[in-house]
Amino acid sequence: MEKNNQGLVDYAKKQVGIPYVMGTNCRVLTSSRLQSLINTNPAKWFTKVRIEECKKWIGQVTSDCHGLIEGYLNDTDQDGVVESGEGTYDTAADNAYNKATVKGTIDTMDKSAIGLCVRYKGHVGVYIGNGKVVEARGFNYGVCITNLSARPWTHWYEHPEIEYKKVKRALKLTSPRMKGDDVKELQRLIGVDDDGVYGPDTDDRVNEILEVLGR
Repeated sequence: MEKNNQGLVDYAKKQVGIPYVMGTNCRVLTSSRLQSLINTNPAKWFTKVRIEECKKWIGQVTSDCHGLIEGYLNDTDQDGVVESGEGTYDTAADNAYNKATVKGTIDTMDKSAIGLCVRYKGHVGVYIGNGKVVEARGFNYGVCITNLSARPWTHWYEHPEIEYKKVKRALKLTSPRMKGDDVKELQRLIGVDDDGVYGPDTDDRVNEILEVLGR
């Protein structure tokens, strides 16, 4: 099954609400898995307080930040749980960024391109459009939806294991009519000739504004 940007967005949304556990990637947390992680204790993440809380999550699906993307890549049946016999792709968030060939600083990001990864050193999230990101944010947050502009992202990139396809956005108007006084009001607000007809010039200007807003 091809792994593409729309699929990544859909999968990330499905995982909103699951707990964050360092070193996990959308698999069911087991006692043995937890003990193994505690023994290696990546980045000294497993404090006494966190260990006790993690024990409450045994039997649940958990993930860390890049684990969210690994989950999508490994989950063959896309049921939200990576099970025995499914994929084994596993790497660090920074490694994925370093391997990416299409990337840039966050100010150059195309906000119409859903499924892009947004990152700062050691962390990554999935851009889902409309200025929103799904990220496994941390122990106190789990997997959640955040505002792109409210987080300290420094770069964006196309994940090297994901096929990126342009997704056509549907234009949403405030009115179901294509001409009339309400279109005139819209035209005045956006600074085009207010002839009351929703023509090419009006459409171009609306799309320019939507692009700036990231919609």
